[in-house]
Amino acid sequence: NLRASRVVFNQIRCYCYKPVRRVSLPPASKLAPKASACVDNFSLKNEFKSRILATGPIPVAAYMKQVLTNPAGGYYMNEADVFGSKGDFVTSPEIGQIFGELVAAWCLNEWTKFGKPTPYQLIELGPGKGTMMRDILRVFKRLGASEGLSVHLVDMSEHLSEVQAELLCRSSEECADKAYYRAGVTRAGTKVFWYRHLEDVPA
Repeated sequence: NLRASRVVFNQIRCYCYKPVRRVSLPPASKLAPKASACVDNFSLKNEFKSRILATGPIPVAAYMKQVLTNPAGGYYMNEADVFGSKGDFVTSPEIGQIFGELVAAWCLNEWTKFGKPTPYQLIELGPGKGTMMRDILRVFKRLGASEGLSVHLVDMSEHLSEVQAELLCRSSEECADKAYYRAGVTRAGTKVFWYRHLEDVPA
């Protein structure tokens, strides 16, 4: 009957929903964007306006690319920390190492299916802080799978590439005359390269 259904529903709801502690937000005055950010956003807005007036409507893909990676005010192009508790969102690798370790296990399984060919590449698009790749490389090293491995990271943000290099490499340097714009070596001896476009990664 209806009453019994409500009782069952309430019991299920008790198991499905967990209490969440709400995050206390700072005063609105502290959430106001910095003056430099306003200037960058205004420049990006003008760029969109000029382009639309000149050529008409722009595709969503082109709009998103500019919003995220435009040097004048792209979301990922400034030095603000967008990841983690101090940023705007948290990704799975930042919560715990198990996500990266599971990805590493899958990669090793696929590599084994192909007969463990060497040399071989690991390619990551938008590596964030480099946390997931660090966890993956740790598993590869522990299981003796680092021989012949090279890592190729695709990221247009100079700032984030520096953060990734600091986390992953014992040393790195900028490269002006190569397909990659930064190169480094991990503490385990694995070579790491940074590219702005996936097409630049060697096949």
